[in-house]
Amino acid sequence: MIRVLQDVVDQAEQWTRSDREELLAHARKIDARRRKVYVLSAEERAAVQKGRKSPLVSEKKVKAFWKRLGVA
Repeated sequence: MIRVLQDVVDQAEQWTRSDREELLAHARKIDARRRKVYVLSAEERAAVQKGRKSPLVSEKKVKAFWKRLGVA
């Protein structure tokens, strides 16, 4: 099985950049699932960044909140 995977990787050297990136994305998803780590998509990452910049709550209040919960 490892040899077959290595053959695919070797063949991927001839693929387009976008195809190699797609293969890598799939491999990362499998690895994350096995490690029980959730990997954010680009859209989710952008939403998190947007939320962090939201003026709804001050950074001071957010830090105090997490501190009360014992997370920070």
